[in-house]
Formats: sequence, structure tokens, C-alpha cells
Amino acid sequence: MNTHHLRLLIAAFAAALTMAASAAITPGKFAAGPINDLALIYQGGSFRPDWTQSEFEPYVTHTFADGTRRWTFDGFLFLEFRRQGDVTYANGYGKGSTRADWEWLMNRIFERGKALDALDKCISQAKRELGDPGFKHKVVLMLPSPENGRTDWGSVNGRRLNFNRIDDKQAAVEWYLQTIYDRFNRAGFKNLELNGFYWIEETTSATGRELPTRVSRMVHKLGKLMYWIPFFGARNNDQGAAMGFDMVYLQPNYFVGEGLTTQRLTDAITNAKRVGSALEMEIDEGAYYQAKTHNEALAHFDAYTSAYERAGVWQSASVAYYLGGTAWADMAKSSNRRDRQVIDRLARIIANRHSTLNSSGQTQKAPAANGSDTTKKKWWQLDWHF
Repeated sequence: MNTHHLRLLIAAFAAALTMAASAAITPGKFAAGPINDLALIYQGGSFRPDWTQSEFEPYVTHTFADGTRRWTFDGFLFLEFRRQGDVTYANGYGKGSTRADWEWLMNRIFERGKALDALDKCISQAKRELGDPGFKHKVVLMLPSPENGRTDWGSVNGRRLNFNRIDDKQAAVEWYLQTIYDRFNRAGFKNLELNGFYWIEETTSATGRELPTRVSRMVHKLGKLMYWIPFFGARNNDQGAAMGFDMVYLQPNYFVGEGLTTQRLTDAITNAKRVGSALEMEIDEGAYYQAKTHNEALAHFDAYTSAYERAGVWQSASVAYYLGGTAWADMAKSSNRRDRQVIDRLARIIANRHSTLNSSGQTQKAPAANGSDTTKKKWWQLDWHF
């Protein structure tokens, strides 16, 4: 095989993989991807938890009031908006960040005994105690967004980058993407699969569509998926597929929105299904029994769970979970019975979805034409040969 033919085959492979990866977004249906339940883990900033093994335990498994213990989240998104002060990783939150800040964040993700390493060890321990969960836990890693107009970010391959130019923004993200991808592969985690990357901007107002579209292509070349979680009403929140995103979760923002009625949930569910998105579930520290907002927060929580049940979200869609800082763990460990009841309710929904959905790397069997069983694979499980 000559070089020209090899290049054509590689190009065809990349194109086929990209088309397969985009197939999750089907207008008129909720998106159901390779992760059933994706927990948002805000990690990295100097003001965040260390995310040690013990801190991950309530997210990996949950012990119910009757003493039973079950697996919960099958996916974890590691993201961060801020290192500290005005040093930020997305437009609109501060003054942006430099290459040194991006390297610092990457090093935080790979710290021994914390973050990814701690999660991997936590799952190993749970396996020893509960047995194999029947799926491999997946992780999604955030990609920082270049601050518009910045000229002192640093250099890539000896060239100083200027973020007034989109090609330079792309070069910065490409460097980070390739570096963190290589580091994850070298880390040798036993229980974690790198499933994709997350675009940190929740709207295209600052970046436009071109940059995330280019980033999506880079992610697909690595054989990974591109994730996005826009807020309700965000610019281009219905254009995820056109920008190359494989999984889009729409934020209803009902939990934290003041003066909103349950119509917001109805609108979010309708919009998500119309464009083929998944949805986000939202709960934070405001639901604590001792919080002043407890009663309102619980009413919102009940509205979410009931609306998602009526609309078939729990039965058919992937869901991402905004859980505040450490609200999930704090309520799971709370000495207050009411706090634990809230988490028990949501944890039971999540645990049951392992058997009612087939996203967690599982396959469904259907009879073949000749009467034998054949395994039908999901779009993200396709085997590509060339």
C-alpha cells in the first residue's frame, strides 16, 4: 500500500468516525449516549475540594437508608471555571489565563491521590466490596477556552500566540487537548475510560461557532466525543450538531432561577427533545435541611424529578447532574434524615437506570435472521477497520 492510499484510508476512517459520533443527536428524540448519568465534578481551583478517594465514595456508590449499597454515577465530568481570583478558564468570568495556568490545571487533574487517581482507586475499592458493576466508568475532561484578545498566553512550538487570531486560539486548545490526552493514556488507570472532552463555554456569545467547530474536529480525530452543556436560552444552544458536538445537555436553570415557574422545565424538556439534546438535573447546597431555601429547593427538586418522569427523560435520555460544590456528598453523609431522603430518592433513580438504560457500555441482543443471537452495538461502540 502506497502513502497516497494510506492517507485516503485514514481520511475515510476519520470521516466515518466523525459521522458515527454525531449520530447521537437526532431531532425529535432525547439524546442517549455512552454515559447514562454524568456527575459534574468541579475540580482544580485552589478553593475546591482536593477530591480524594473518600470524597468520591458517595458519588461512586450510595448506601440507602435500609443499608443496601448500589452503584450510582457511571460518568464523571471534570471541569473548572476559575483557578483563583480573576484567573479563569472561560470568557466572561475574569481576566482569562495563561499557558502556565492551563498547565497548572492539568497537573491538578493528575495529582497522585486526588482527582482521576483518587476516582480510579475508589472504584477499585468498591469493586472489591460489591463486585464488578457491569460497566466501565467513563470520564470527560474539560478544554479551557482562550480569552478573547489575550496576547500574553504563551507559546506553542516556539510561536507566541495572539488570541485576536482564531488560528492561534485553535493552536492553544489543540496543544492542551493532545497533551492531556497523552497524559491520560500514559496514566494507566484500571477503571476509567476517557470518553470525550467538554467545551467549557456555555454559550457561543464570546467565541462564535467557528472555534468550537474546529475543536470538535480535533476531538474526533482522536476518536473521542465532544460534550457541551449550554444554559437555557444560550446562543446556538440548538446548533450543537452543526458545531460537531456529539452530546449536548440543556440546562433548565429552574433550580437556581428566581421567579421561574414549572413552565421553564416544560420548555426545557420540549426544546431538548425537539433538537435531540439530553438534559441536566440540578440540585445544590440550597436543598440542605438547614438552608433558608430548603423548602423552595425541595419543591424545585420534586418538580424536576416528576417532570422528567412524565416526559420519559429518566426512561430514555442521558442526564448530566449539577450537584453544587459538594452538595451530593454532604447530604448523603448528613445526620439529618430529610437530607438523606432527598439523595436516596435521586440515587435510586440513577441506580435503577443501570438496568433500564443501555448506555453504560452494555449491548442489547436481538435474534438474527438465521435464528442465532447477534450483538447490536451502539453508535459509539462501532469497530472501525481499515
